[in-house]
Amino acid sequence: MGKQSLARQEIEIKLVRQIIRAYELPTKIARTDTTSFSVNHENTSHLEDNLLRHGYSKDKRPDLLQYRQLLATLDPMGMPLVSATLEGNGADDPLYFPTWQKIRKVIGHKHFVFIADCKAGSISTRANIALNGGFYCVPLPMSGQNPQLLKQWVKQPSTEIIDIRLPQQEEHETAVGKGFEIELGKFWLNPETNKWVRWHERYSVVYSHKLALGAIDSQNKRINQAQLALEKLANKPGTELDVLTHKVENILKRHRVTDFLSTTITEQTLTETRHQRRGRPSKNTLQQQVTSTRLQLQFEKIDSAIVEAETLAGWRLYVTNAPTEQLTLSESVMYYRDEWLLERGFHRFKRGSLPALPIYFHQS
Repeated sequence: MGKQSLARQEIEIKLVRQIIRAYELPTKIARTDTTSFSVNHENTSHLEDNLLRHGYSKDKRPDLLQYRQLLATLDPMGMPLVSATLEGNGADDPLYFPTWQKIRKVIGHKHFVFIADCKAGSISTRANIALNGGFYCVPLPMSGQNPQLLKQWVKQPSTEIIDIRLPQQEEHETAVGKGFEIELGKFWLNPETNKWVRWHERYSVVYSHKLALGAIDSQNKRINQAQLALEKLANKPGTELDVLTHKVENILKRHRVTDFLSTTITEQTLTETRHQRRGRPSKNTLQQQVTSTRLQLQFEKIDSAIVEAETLAGWRLYVTNAPTEQLTLSESVMYYRDEWLLERGFHRFKRGSLPALPIYFHQS
């Protein structure tokens, strides 16, 4: 990095710090998110030297080149703290700890709570923030052992389940959800230093009634759509076992109901005698044995899996290492519910009141 870049960064840090001090802005919560911007630009042979590359497109345009934009803001006003333009084909996961470090420099302390999406929930990101004395609050992705932990805790809560209310809610209003917390010790082996990092986390097991209704409704629709597709296929199963098996697998995968529907394909071989000549046969007409294959497709719902999915619907896992006096269960839900503030800003810039897409690059 050149001297000019370092000087520019120092100026930006001082300017933001001055604004925070001048207006006495709270620095309790900082949040981060990323997005991609598709561009209309011809492919060149030197893409490795610039930011425009093919990658996972949040604009649903994988055919276009893109770049990524990272933005970190300060709650509650949404003032930008850190911004970075990145290559279009990179992963977001490694960005979060360096972003936390930059936010710490800008704010001037490490006691804020870092809010981000589940991509910031990797064990290495959490461990590095905790090792450096920082705090985070992120949802955990439903991968690895997390689904099993969620299932275990929802079915057998080890602590009292409490109602979750937002600060502006009155006592007589329906709670937005419910949940409980479980504290666990964590450890992670730092591959760079070959030393163990140990810290404590609070796992927040949170239920949203609205989210549960949406998930169950979506699940029922997908099951019904898959059943209709399988019924149509069962009426005309064809004669090739491999082809029918492939079609069934595609239906289950497309509607995401592999765990909810059980399918069985049976193959029946039929043998019949036919005359070799047309017309009315005589006693001397030659006959031949003709063998044919008939396929039958049967399916049924797996009720136990459907009931279990409905039981788990609406439940999510959040994790934080902030002490309860700094971040309560209700506050963690409230702050993450405000993550849409960053997403709305991206949307306004892309498709909303300040549209920047499509972007065209011209090389003269």
